[in-house]
Amino acid sequence: MAASFAVENAMGFSSDGSTFAKGTNPITEKALLLRNLVLAAEFLHSHIIHFFTLAALDYVMGPPMSPWIPYFGNAPTNLTDWDQAITQLIYPGDYQGYFQYYNPYLKPGCVGSYDTYGINSDLGAPSSYSDVIAELNDQKTVWARVIAVYVEAIHWKRKCFELASLFSGPQPMWRNLVAGGLALDLSDAELQAKIDTYRKILYAGASGTGTVTNPAPNTLAEFVYKKYYPITQILAVLYYEYDNSANGGQGIGAGLKNFLGYGVFNGPDALPGWSESGFATISNNLSGPGDVSLDISTNKRLHKRGYSLFNGTGWDDYSLDVNQIVEYIDNSWYVYSDGATYKHPFQGETDPQPTKSGAYSWGKSPRIMHSGNPVAMEVGPLARMWVSGYYRDGIIFNNDWECSALANVSASDIYEYITGSRKDTYTAGVSVMDRHRARAVEEILLIHMAKLMLDRLELVKSQDSFTYRPLPTNAQGYGLNEAPRGALAHFVKADAYSRVALHQAVVPSTWNDSPTAAGSRGAIEEAIYNNGAYIANTLSKLADGTTDLVPLEPIRVIHSFDPCLACTVHVLEKGEK
Repeated sequence: MAASFAVENAMGFSSDGSTFAKGTNPITEKALLLRNLVLAAEFLHSHIIHFFTLAALDYVMGPPMSPWIPYFGNAPTNLTDWDQAITQLIYPGDYQGYFQYYNPYLKPGCVGSYDTYGINSDLGAPSSYSDVIAELNDQKTVWARVIAVYVEAIHWKRKCFELASLFSGPQPMWRNLVAGGLALDLSDAELQAKIDTYRKILYAGASGTGTVTNPAPNTLAEFVYKKYYPITQILAVLYYEYDNSANGGQGIGAGLKNFLGYGVFNGPDALPGWSESGFATISNNLSGPGDVSLDISTNKRLHKRGYSLFNGTGWDDYSLDVNQIVEYIDNSWYVYSDGATYKHPFQGETDPQPTKSGAYSWGKSPRIMHSGNPVAMEVGPLARMWVSGYYRDGIIFNNDWECSALANVSASDIYEYITGSRKDTYTAGVSVMDRHRARAVEEILLIHMAKLMLDRLELVKSQDSFTYRPLPTNAQGYGLNEAPRGALAHFVKADAYSRVALHQAVVPSTWNDSPTAAGSRGAIEEAIYNNGAYIANTLSKLADGTTDLVPLEPIRVIHSFDPCLACTVHVLEKGEK
């Protein structure tokens, strides 16, 4: 959508780098709401998939079946279904001495009070994801229940795509997004049917009786409230060293502590000139989904645009000017034709030089020019939640969200079982676990926002979803938006014939993955080095019985950012089409 924003900015639509439904030359409110609902579905999808399929298996041992077996030297290699995997896998007598980088609660077998290991042989070989979940749940171990949620998360990945595709065409690629709105031709009745379907998947359920604060069973909201968010809290208790110091952790992966957000999800009544203000208010330590309220009419957007810089003891907040964005190439395999060390994207070049001395990355190094000094930034869910004030240093959250997958056990319950005392709250900060929890909290905000956007869409069904304006000539435009991974910007120039004369993209992972430049490391580099002390690998016994160092610590840090190397690298061979 940032690319559409850039073109619309050049075309003279109502814009501050993102396009509005009010002001001079606006798009329609219907178009804005449809865009927000598609993007919200993509965020909801991305956070679930990031946590469960990219990050979770850094902490949770996979199930004893393909593709995760064999774990041990004597494990059968021909297991074809779940029953065989459970009954035939032979665990060594010193099993818990293996894979010591996993918490014992998150490994298969008998642990603590969750030790009623059993097999439901009546189910037979599973034929669907629900059968697999039933088999896993029957084991009654923390590990088995969490793996069951992992399987269920794959189901919700598909359902989030279904949400987006209601208004976007087939996912995962957005097919009908155009400058001026969306190419969507539906009757009022057809659009209403899609609105109803979106609600049913999100929170209302098949009966339509669920609400955003008390969702029906088998809805996305129920999964987020009763499984996803509680499990992020439980993970932080079991791997407390990855949490911030206020929660007894070591702050592993804190990194730069500088945060950048471009703002996202413009309000239907907002104007480009409005001061930055967020829709949401969180009360009562977010003790439940009813502690979120939103006002989409008098505030500019869900997430504010700006940046926060760590000053050594706290954070200073600043507004953002697009001219502050520059890209260095100190250690990147690129050159600038005029020998410059950095350029603004409107003057940007992408000229590869793979033999450049000292370079080590195909990623450039974006920086914010703050008071004349280049500053490296972290972007992503934690960054935009921080800039918006929803999740930042010192804010206290309820830590007692019950996980329905664990018989309504909460993180505080598990903490009490382990330590003898309860931990009913946690404090927001900067760490690996804060990135995971901030995503889940944002997921809750998105569910509430989508509900209000659907309500508003019902009132403007008869509007057009596209507004025509002529293509720009001899013009330039920029688009600033947030993708699920973080701050996303596109910069375009059009020539006298409305052809693209320049297009530069500065994507989230270019910020987070950036190599060292202008005297500072990028966000992931700094998080791995952890303020000068490189994160140690973990000594662990492996499947063949040998002991070796396992580089899981850096992987856990890197995965907390949700990096995309493919997004980071933009290479075009000169002279080629």
